[in-house]
Amino acid sequence: MTHNSSAVVKLNKKSDVPLYRQFYESLRLGILNRQLPPGYRLPATRVSARESGVSRNTVAAAYEQLVAEGYLETRSGSGTFVSERIPEDLLHVQAQRNRTGGKVCRVVNCPSAAD
Repeated sequence: MTHNSSAVVKLNKKSDVPLYRQFYESLRLGILNRQLPPGYRLPATRVSARESGVSRNTVAAAYEQLVAEGYLETRSGSGTFVSERIPEDLLHVQAQRNRTGGKVCRVVNCPSAAD
């Protein structure tokens, strides 16, 4: 399967949501949905900007936020890559039904059935 970050990015220039935030959300969703798998090398910011029709600063801001949150990692001289372990994998943030009331909770904070 060929992966393409520009196919993942969806921007609406008429939206009230800033372009860098739209770019960030599109990439983050692509990572979470495994459209951009772990280890995938993203294009350079200049290439992504040209392909998306936005400024390089817009792309750089999105990349930097994703790096700060652990979705992307940079490798000096090699580029920017989707992290091998994304934050949701590390935190086990998968909704589960709590047996004591049917509430949806996170794995890390679900009360036990005995509570």
